Amino acid sequence: MKKVLIFIFLSVLIFSEPYDNFENLYTGINYLLEKRDDKTAEKYFLKAINEDNNPNAYVYLGIIYNDRGNKKLAEKYYLLAIEKRNTVMAMTYLGLLYQSQGKDDLAEKYYLMGVEHEESSSMHFLGLLYGNHSNYGLAEKYLKMAVEYDHLDSAYSLGIMYGLLGKEELAYVYLTAAAQLGQEDAIEFLEEYEGWRNKNFK
Repeated sequence: MKKVLIFIFLSVLIFSEPYDNFENLYTGINYLLEKRDDKTAEKYFLKAINEDNNPNAYVYLGIIYNDRGNKKLAEKYYLLAIEKRNTVMAMTYLGLLYQSQGKDDLAEKYYLMGVEHEESSSMHFLGLLYGNHSNYGLAEKYLKMAVEYDHLDSAYSLGIMYGLLGKEELAYVYLTAAAQLGQEDAIEFLEEYEGWRNKNFK
C-alpha cells in the first residue's frame, strides 16, 4: 500500500507541477520507483535542484530520507518544497510525518494547508486524524470532501466509520461505492460480510 501511495503522489506531482527541465527529475523517479535504487535517485534529485532549479525534487528527497528513517532531513526537504514552490503534496507528506511522530497539531496544520489547495489526500488524512480523536463530525466532513474528489480510500474509510457508529445503511452505501470503483479493502470486506450473512441468515 505504501508503494502504491507513493506512486500516486509522485504521479500527481509530475503532471501538476510543470517545469522546463525534467530530465534529472525523471531519471531520479525511474531509479526510485522502477530500479528501487534510492542512492542513485538521490543524486539525480540533487542535480534537479542544483542544475535545473526544479523544486519538485525537494519532495522526492524528503520521501527518500523519510524511508531511511531520517525524519529531520525529510522534514527539512518537505518544508523547502513548500517554501520554494508551495508544493501541495509536500503538505500532505509533512502532515503524515508529524502525525507519525505524535505531533497531531502540526499534522492538522499542514493537512489544512493541503485542503486549501483542494488536495484530496490531505482531506483524507485530515478526516482520519479527526476520527482518531473521536471527532466524528469533522472526520465525516473531510472524508466526504475527499470522496467528492474521487478519493477511493475515503469512501472505504467512511463506510468503516459509519459501521463503527452503528449507521449500517450508510456504511453499506459507502463500502459498496468504494468496492464498485475497485477499492480492494472494500471488496474484501464486503465479500467477508456477504459470506457471514449467507452463513448466519439462510
